[in-house]
Amino acid sequence: MKGHPRGAIVFDLHCDAVLAMDGGNDLSSARRSGHFDLVRARRGGLGAIFLAAWIDPRSLPSGSAARTLALLGELRRFIAENPRHVGLALGAGDVARVRGSGRLAVLLSIEGGHALENDLRLLECYAALGVRSLTLTWSNSNDWADASTDPLVTHGGLTVFGRRVVGEMNRLGMVVDLAHVSRDTFYDALLTSRAPVFVTHAGVRALVDHPRNVDDAQLRAIARNGGVVGIAFYPRFLSAGPAEDVGVEHVIEHIDHAVSVAGMDHVALGSDFDGIDCAPRGLEDASRYPAVSDGLRRHGYSETAVRKIMGGNALRVLRAATGR
Repeated sequence: MKGHPRGAIVFDLHCDAVLAMDGGNDLSSARRSGHFDLVRARRGGLGAIFLAAWIDPRSLPSGSAARTLALLGELRRFIAENPRHVGLALGAGDVARVRGSGRLAVLLSIEGGHALENDLRLLECYAALGVRSLTLTWSNSNDWADASTDPLVTHGGLTVFGRRVVGEMNRLGMVVDLAHVSRDTFYDALLTSRAPVFVTHAGVRALVDHPRNVDDAQLRAIARNGGVVGIAFYPRFLSAGPAEDVGVEHVIEHIDHAVSVAGMDHVALGSDFDGIDCAPRGLEDASRYPAVSDGLRRHGYSETAVRKIMGGNALRVLRAATGR
């Protein structure tokens, strides 16, 4: 493999490795299972990654905040215990600084708005702990936003409180993440947000009709907002065929389509490593990110375009939304 372009900062918008940490796995050394650890991340040339605190919605109606705080503690402990290899990043400037020292820039996110327990004071607390992105829903709808895979459409998008959440995220410098949300929630959030958004991990619906994927109208709306969609590595988002037949070329095809509709500046990567039960051939773990750079070149992308898709676009949105 030729590898990443010179000067590229490879940025993955979504990884669930905190669940492995919480299960007792040491991610500073090579794991026998799973997708992400520091050894394989270095081999793959990874520069920055959002590690997500995911909260099982079965902890509702109470307990989500306590679980979230525990997972954020695990993440911050992981960063503190590996100062030679990782550094906490709160914005794009920090990513450049940490990466410039040869370390992996780790950013914190929360997956699922039920972590707020309907209390905006918790959102401010999470921001103070370094959280820089929140997925408004997970697969479940919550009290103020509908999810794309929840059969019950409760609100028809965002409630008044949901719009307040988006506005407060803008104020706090947190990136609004629209992965998992329903179409109505998606458009309500775009109308409300004063900053560019992420869709951290999804595929494109024109290629695979999955409710978690974004359609062409949504891709154009993301472009108008200035945001990015991170193409996931989950075979079920990438192909309607058997998971074992899905390879890196399927990821490139989804990137190709997203670029053709939204434009070169609005596509990124969001692997969903350690949150998926299988990965495409050629993208089995965090050591294989160079396969995406090489696949993009085979499809005729310039070095400048590869740099944008592999991380530059995500960094631009991070800078715009966080102000740092």
